[in-house]
Amino acid sequence: GDLVTIHSNHAMAYVWSNKRGAQSGPVLRQPQWNISAMKERPPRSANATSLTISACGNFALVGTLGGVVYKYNLQSGLPRGSFPRDASSLTSEEERRRRKGLKFAGDVGRTMRILEKKLSKGGMLPSDIDQAERDRVNCLEAEAKRKAIIGRASHSEAVVGIAIDSLNKTVVTAGADSKLVLWNFTTHMPHKKSPIMLPSPATKLTHVRDSDLAAIAMNDFGVAVFDCSSLTIVRYFGG
Repeated sequence: GDLVTIHSNHAMAYVWSNKRGAQSGPVLRQPQWNISAMKERPPRSANATSLTISACGNFALVGTLGGVVYKYNLQSGLPRGSFPRDASSLTSEEERRRRKGLKFAGDVGRTMRILEKKLSKGGMLPSDIDQAERDRVNCLEAEAKRKAIIGRASHSEAVVGIAIDSLNKTVVTAGADSKLVLWNFTTHMPHKKSPIMLPSPATKLTHVRDSDLAAIAMNDFGVAVFDCSSLTIVRYFGG
């Protein structure tokens, strides 16, 4: 397929063949969503509001009414995480490492299990117990800090536009909450510059891949031009 569509009041995205004029690929959806119209529909917050395809053509990103962006593999139709990432949203590389029992960044659950296992064993010296307790507290603080960063950057309203830079390094999302959020394409974590506050709620985002510039239309009839290479707003056209 070479065309992906989203539809009003609908959560799923569809892959089409431009040559055949027919649906030719998988339905892009989360595993817990029912595809049958006879069963319970996905929540309204999951309704798709924006869409983009990566420059390599392998990934589709679908923004939703609730402010979450889902990433899918276009060939298989399988979900590849979300922006922001949550506990059940691992990247494909992290999922592979998890299955093999390898470490990956941010796996607080694994660290906590190791500490609890050590504490449950008898014969530990007091210094070891103190160190294990300090490690546990540090892990909890790191997790709280990560959640605070994600909460500050995440959209609270609909995602109205998505752009991916030409190198598949940064994802730019514009929301109806006046936030312009930058995400790491691989780790799904917010960039340190996120969020960039717009003067007015965004209504649409258009990305020109040749120049790597994105134009964000806003509610006050103004337009902001964002450079996806330098990750800065380079110009405002006042409404």
